[in-house]
This record gives sequence, C-alpha cells and structure tokens, in this order.
Amino acid sequence: MLVRDIMPGVSFFVFKSALTNVGAPRTLQYLCSAVKRGSVRGWLVQRQTGTLQQASTGSTPARRVRHIQGNAMPSIVRFNDLEASWNTRQARQPGYMRWLVTWVGGPAEYINTNPDDAIESTQCAVGMMYLPRGQRQAGKHTHGVTEVYIVLRGQLEGFDASGHPHRSGPMDCTYIPAGCPHGVRNCGLDDVVLIWVHDGIERNDAAVYYADDHPFGDVPPIKLVRFADLEAAFPEPDAREPGTMRWSVNWVGGFAGSVDPNPDSAVRNDKISIGMTVLEPGNSIPRAARRVTRLYLVVEGQLITKLENTNTCLGYLDGLHVPAGEAVALRNNGPSLLRLLWVDCQPIQSGISAPN
Repeated sequence: MLVRDIMPGVSFFVFKSALTNVGAPRTLQYLCSAVKRGSVRGWLVQRQTGTLQQASTGSTPARRVRHIQGNAMPSIVRFNDLEASWNTRQARQPGYMRWLVTWVGGPAEYINTNPDDAIESTQCAVGMMYLPRGQRQAGKHTHGVTEVYIVLRGQLEGFDASGHPHRSGPMDCTYIPAGCPHGVRNCGLDDVVLIWVHDGIERNDAAVYYADDHPFGDVPPIKLVRFADLEAAFPEPDAREPGTMRWSVNWVGGFAGSVDPNPDSAVRNDKISIGMTVLEPGNSIPRAARRVTRLYLVVEGQLITKLENTNTCLGYLDGLHVPAGEAVALRNNGPSLLRLLWVDCQPIQSGISAPN
C-alpha cells in the first residue's frame, strides 16, 4: 500500500515531515489508528502546520491523542488551555455561582466540560470545581456514579440525607457514593478549589435534583477521609533511596493493579484509586509501566518529564495522562516541593463504546 492509497491529496513531503518530527514508530502508531477513522490527512496536515505542538512550547492540545481511540500515548492537558464552564445548574445565579473544567471526560453527550482539550474516556472523569466564598450548590442531587472531592483550598461543607454536616479542609476527601443525595457549600472565607472524580461516566443532565426539604429513604451517606489520618507510605522498592525518594498517600483504594498506601484509611472502590505522591527537590520517579491508566495533576511545584525526547515542564494544575503500559520518568528539580495528585482507572480499550 502506498501513501497516496490511504491519504489522497496528501503529499509525500507531508508524510516525510511527520516522520521527521515524531519518528517512525510514533507516526506509524498514529497512522494505524487514524486509518481506521479516515482522518489521516487531517492529522498529517496538523503535524506539518505545527498545530500539534511539542509539549515544551507550553501548550499541548490533548486532541493530539484524544482522537486516537484508546489514547495510546502519554499526553499533557494544560490547565491554561481549559476554558471555564458555567453550565451546571444555577451556576450563574448569585448564591450558587461556580465553574468547572475537565481534564478527563466522557464522549459526546456525557459529562465533559472541555471536549476539545480533555482526554476522552469511558472509564472515569476528572475535573475541578471553583466555588467562591458565600456560594453553594442548590438543594441536593444524586448521581449514578460515585463522586469524590479532594479539596485543594478553602473550607467545604457537604450535606446529605442524614442532616449532619460533613466539613473538609485542604487535602481532605469527601466521598459521595452513587445514589447519595448531596450538595456542598463554601463554609469559609476563601474560595474553594477542589478536584472532582467520577468512577464512571455519566450522561449530561442525568443528575437528579431535589429541594432542600425533600424526604429520602434508606440512602448511602457521605464519607470523609481526612488527610491527617493518612500516614505517609513508601510503597515502591526504591522510594526510600536518595535520588528516587518519595512518599505517597491515598484517599480511595482497593482497585486492582493500583498502589494502596493506606488500606486501613482509604475508602474502598473497585473502579478507581485516588492518591498523592510527594517528591522533595532533587528526586525523581523512574520510568516504569503500570497496569492501570493514570492521570497526574500538579498541585504544588513544577514537574519535569520527557516526551518525544523533549524535556517538558508542567506547572500548577497541569495534567499528565499516562495510558496503561506506557512508561514516563518524572522529576523535581526544585526549588519547591512537588506534589502530584493521581487518579488510576481501568485501561481505555480500543473499540469499547460508552454505556447507554
């Protein structure tokens, strides 16, 4: 088969340019997936014109791998590329104001506030909610998936059918099982910034909303996991060695194939794991492939990794998506602490459709 057979209208020069910029193995991997989608020409033109930039330029559209079924390669999702969404229920109304972004979201018709930039997944969703002081969610609502909040800044109060408040501060976890009627409010003087994680994908507008005084029967309650209750652990063999020294905790665990540093404190979940790894300056995480797909989010410091033979820096709330079986090295050249929040889920398999 010749280039012109699969890419009518695309010159050999464009194909050669892709080989030069990416390398033969990566180019062929992209092409194999792109041929199935009939989108080879668009990908090569983007590569030639520079719209698919190297990560070192500071802006790497996730579309470069998002449209490759199965997200076969590591990919960066820059926080600065994610436009704030105000489309959730009553989000523009004073008293209930809040906005969202998404690093990993579902396909069309499923929750994904940034479909042009987020990694597409059928396994989980990960995003951020910004809840200004004095604001709350309206009433209570339920999801068909488990929702987890990790508070990065501010004070958050969760309320459920029990009538008891559940307050969490920075690095605490609010765990909301599927079917749990819930809402949250900012109960402090600082704006709340939290990471939200769904252990599956959910259709847009599938959440059910209720009035504050709606009576509920036997429904699961909110669970809290406080950061102060998580003991630092060194689960990897080289984690205590100078140069690769790091410690980890996790709020959610039990998912096969993922590390579980705090099995006695973390909430059990068989679909996702959520934790954090901390590196002091001068230390790194060596290249090692995992059996699970992992999203890293930088919540403090600066991360350095190498993608396509180029050293790349990630800053606050930048995301690094690493598919199962791929290996990346991560390091902290300082001068500050590096904290990486991570979410593990099942590998994204080619040909798997979203649930109905």
